[in-house]
Amino acid sequence: MLLLAAEAGSREAQAAYGLMLYEGRTLLQDRLRGLFWLSLAGQGGHMRAESLFRKLSDTLDTNMIQRIAEMKEEWQQRAAPSPALQISDVPELSGLMPR
Repeated sequence: MLLLAAEAGSREAQAAYGLMLYEGRTLLQDRLRGLFWLSLAGQGGHMRAESLFRKLSDTLDTNMIQRIAEMKEEWQQRAAPSPALQISDVPELSGLMPR
């Protein structure tokens, strides 16, 4: 659900998901993808994510910086999901909600 909210544009969800990926909390650690989500949240005005991204990006090499830029470009070109996503739109979650 957190990923769905992040993909729908929630800056809070993007920041939380990015930090979870970066630190490997409850998800398989993926620092590059974590930094990508933190950068999106920061770019969208999430101040803590922006500050954290700036601090963590000091350790990045040129290849990682380029890859994050490419990921952002791919993100901007994708068809954004509707922010009005309903639980019924996600088949694997439909059975969890009482009717």
